[in-house]
Amino acid sequence: MKFPFSKSLNRILFSVLTIGLISCSTSKTLVNVKCVYTFKNVVIEEDQQKLENAIVSVIGSEFKKSGSDSNPTYSFVAKSAAQIDEIHDNIKDLKSGKNKDNIQSKIFNNTSDQGSAFYMEKPEYHVTYGSIGLEAKVEVIVNFKITPGSKLWYKPQGQMEVDITDKVDKKGNVKFATKITKNQEFILGRTSFKGAERYIQVNIFTGEVLEINQNQYK
Repeated sequence: MKFPFSKSLNRILFSVLTIGLISCSTSKTLVNVKCVYTFKNVVIEEDQQKLENAIVSVIGSEFKKSGSDSNPTYSFVAKSAAQIDEIHDNIKDLKSGKNKDNIQSKIFNNTSDQGSAFYMEKPEYHVTYGSIGLEAKVEVIVNFKITPGSKLWYKPQGQMEVDITDKVDKKGNVKFATKITKNQEFILGRTSFKGAERYIQVNIFTGEVLEINQNQYK
């Protein structure tokens, strides 16, 4: 059965928002594209069906329709960019005049000298890319254990001494991260309790701990 294409389509505005790719070239790698197509002022029932067929003939019945019959919005997932191209071509080929009503994958027009009844009012492209994160950091963790109530200082090799007594817990334990510098080999520690003092040297590569004297504490 053939039926006339309504002249009212000459007044139809067509807008499309596609979350994905809208292009004249297809992509084999772009798949499962979320799409939203909005039509405006489609007042004739036959015209509404033709527009719906332009989409359904490509993506099948897996779509969500919202809005009114004259201002419908179709939401669906296109399997590829090629399907988006095909839908665009189908809509672009809708012309005023007579059309075949059995739409398969393309809408054919009997009056090829006439222009399309649609123009694209608001084409948009939006895509979100994820990224593989890779972060790293190196920390040197220093552990000291001293007699509870003692004072404690530490110093990276060749640097200033730092009082860390306030970091020591009630059992005499302290644990903290420190930075190392180029060519540094040791971390030094000093503790004092009731006038007595002790000095140690920690190899940051081997973990070896040696007791040293005051002259070596530098």
